[in-house]
Amino acid sequence: MQILTLHREQSRHAYFAAPERRRPFFEPGLNCWVVSDPEDAEAVLQSRSFKVVALYRAYEDLERSSGRRFPNLIFAFRHVPLGLNDEAHREVRRRMAELIVRRRSAVSLAIPDMVERRFGSIETRDEVELVGEVLLPLVTELIAIVTGTDATAIPDCRRVSMIFDPMLGLRTRRALEDEVGALRVAIRAALPKDAPEFEEGLRLALFALGNDALVGTLGESLFRILEAHAGTPLEAIPFPDVPVETGVPFVERIAKEAVEIGGVGFSPGERVRVMMQGFAYSPDPVDRERIFGAGIHSCLGRQMSLELWRAIVARLSRMRVSVEIVDHALREDNFVFTCPARLGLRIVR
Repeated sequence: MQILTLHREQSRHAYFAAPERRRPFFEPGLNCWVVSDPEDAEAVLQSRSFKVVALYRAYEDLERSSGRRFPNLIFAFRHVPLGLNDEAHREVRRRMAELIVRRRSAVSLAIPDMVERRFGSIETRDEVELVGEVLLPLVTELIAIVTGTDATAIPDCRRVSMIFDPMLGLRTRRALEDEVGALRVAIRAALPKDAPEFEEGLRLALFALGNDALVGTLGESLFRILEAHAGTPLEAIPFPDVPVETGVPFVERIAKEAVEIGGVGFSPGERVRVMMQGFAYSPDPVDRERIFGAGIHSCLGRQMSLELWRAIVARLSRMRVSVEIVDHALREDNFVFTCPARLGLRIVR
């Protein structure tokens, strides 16, 4: 089993569905511990004995070693809560939560129309490519509403979530630096001229955090459900209230002190990969609710994501057509998110 690519292999479902409890194990290829059992995973997420990786420092080191500058990527990481610890994390998370709360009414009002415009075409088309034609523009529009940004002015940002990928080459990082810079221009244009820097940073962080995570969660969940009910009219499918896949297959932590979880001792400074897919594929519905995380770094967009998911499945449940999956592929350029590249549907009436 290749842990590096487990998040996008079909065998991942059988791996996580195995009935025996999996103890944490050390993966030499990644130089980290791997925690996949849901009980142990939650213990790590809830524990104050772990901290997150300070993502901006990796780019500061890269600037020194490569001679290249990455001001836009460093700016982004200084405003992403999941890459910050202690007071810096608390402050950014508080501001992001306040922004999301301020925009909740606008989001709730917009979701029904957004879902109708994007998904309504399934009833009238013969074929639909769900990722490029529906999910990507839907998620971009949603984040634009949350951030108060003009959706028509946003540059192509489908790769913005790749900034979290440590496997990228220098050329890709340089391209992302330019793409994030263009996105910053669009965000800044929607803000008052005297808006503080953090207002821009919070909105940029939401684009980076939300794009692949939400497209992956929605796209892979719909794929699994539609595949399991091939030939069944959409109105007869028992769509669940919570997505059955997560676009965020793992998160990483670093032990701050000696701590034992799952019968294994972790030493200070050791890196731990927590496999979030263990929650998604658990037979326990309580576990499946934790795909949005637990503890102080849990997903702030959980309620909006669930509201969007439930609006989508409610709309699909009113359709008398059935669908056939004619094309499905996961992105292979992504070592951080589980995100479909294509999901082609043929509509059967």
